[in-house]
Amino acid sequence: MLLHRRKFCDYGCKQLAKYQFKNGKWCCCLSKNSCMGNIKKRTDPQIGKSKGISFRKGKSFLIEYGEERAKEIKEKISKNTKQALANIEIRDKILLTSFKKGNIPWNKGTKGKMPIAWNKGKPCSEETKFKLHISNLGKSSPNKGKKLSSIYRKIMHQNAINQWKDNNYREKRSKDTRELWKNPDYVAKQMKSRGASPNKLEKYFEKYLNNLYPNEWKYVGDGQLIINGKCPDFVNINGQKKLIEVWGDYWHREQDPENRKKIFRKFGYDTLVLWEKEFKNMNKIENKLMKFSGAI
Repeated sequence: MLLHRRKFCDYGCKQLAKYQFKNGKWCCCLSKNSCMGNIKKRTDPQIGKSKGISFRKGKSFLIEYGEERAKEIKEKISKNTKQALANIEIRDKILLTSFKKGNIPWNKGTKGKMPIAWNKGKPCSEETKFKLHISNLGKSSPNKGKKLSSIYRKIMHQNAINQWKDNNYREKRSKDTRELWKNPDYVAKQMKSRGASPNKLEKYFEKYLNNLYPNEWKYVGDGQLIINGKCPDFVNINGQKKLIEVWGDYWHREQDPENRKKIFRKFGYDTLVLWEKEFKNMNKIENKLMKFSGAI
C-alpha cells in the first residue's frame, strides 16, 4: 500500500486519495468499506441493492481486482464447480431444482391464501410439549398490553361465527368439552376460577340443614366433590353415601332430576333433588329430608 496525496478516491467520495490497493485503485481510507462513497452506495435507497441492482453490475473481475487476482478467482470458481458437478447427488439435485420451460411454480395460485402448516394434523409428543413449556417459562405474551384494533376484532368475531356454523366443529367442541368435564381436576379448576360459592338459597338451606342434622352434611357445590363431571351441592359426611341437590327453577328448568340421580347411582350414591319452589313450604322440605335420611 502506497501513500499518495494528489489522486482522487476511485470509490466516488471525491476526496483526495491516500492509499493504493493491490487492485490498482486509490482510496481515501485504509479500507474501501470505510469510504463515504461506498457507504452511500450501501445505504442510499436510490442506489444499489435496495433497487435490486448488484453492487458489481457492469464490473468484471478484471476491472474490480486486476489481472492477476481476476485470474486466480476464475480458476478457483472453475475448480469448485467441477468438483461439485463430479458428485452425482449434487448434479441430480441441481437438475431437479433448476426451473425448466413448462414447469409450474410451487407457489402458483397461492396469492392471498394462507399456506398450510407443515405440521398440520401432527400432534406434538409429550417430550416436545414439555420442552416448549420450559422454554416459555417466565416469558410474557408478545401481545400483552396491546389493544387490538376494531377492524381486527371484527374479523376475529366473524371468523368465530363462521366456524361455529360448521356442524362438525360444534359436535367436536361439544364432545371435547364433555370429556374435559369428566376430569375432576379440570372441573375443580374451573369452579375455582369462576369463584363458585353458595347462592342465597343454598346458604339458607345449609343453615337449616345443620340445625336439623348437626355435623351430618357438608356443602361441596364449589367443586370439592366431582362425580362423573357433576358437582353435587351437599354430601353426607356421617358414613352414608347420600347427596342433596338444590335446584333453581330457572337455571335447571330443562333438566330432569332422574337423569342426575342415575349418574350418581352408578357410583353408589342416593340423591335427593329439592326445587326452589318447594321452599315455600318448609314442612314439606322437612318431611322429604326425614324420609331421605331414614328417620321415617
